[in-house]
Formats: sequence, C-alpha cells, structure tokens
Amino acid sequence: MAFFPSLTAATSLALAVVTELAGIDPVRTKAAIERAEAQWLRFGLLHRQPRTR
Repeated sequence: MAFFPSLTAATSLALAVVTELAGIDPVRTKAAIERAEAQWLRFGLLHRQPRTR
C-alpha cells in the first residue's frame, strides 16, 4: 500500500483551472509568464536560456 494517493486527479484539476483562467485574458497571462521567467532568470533557476530575437 502506498503512503501517498495518486496526484493525477489533483494535477489534472489544477491544470484545467489554470487553463481556463489563462484563456480569460491571454495577453495578461503572457505578460505574467514573461515577468516570472525574468525573475527565474535573475535567480538562476532556468536551466536553459531563452532565445533573444
């Protein structure tokens, strides 16, 4: 018997909620993701560097 239940259902639900919220305002969502990635880059948390255009 496992000590932890499967996280598949919870992960699927969380992804569905996030997808619906992102669809409400895609422009704002993209900007928020870019800000978060910029923070991660400053903290050295990104393993790959984003390509510059």
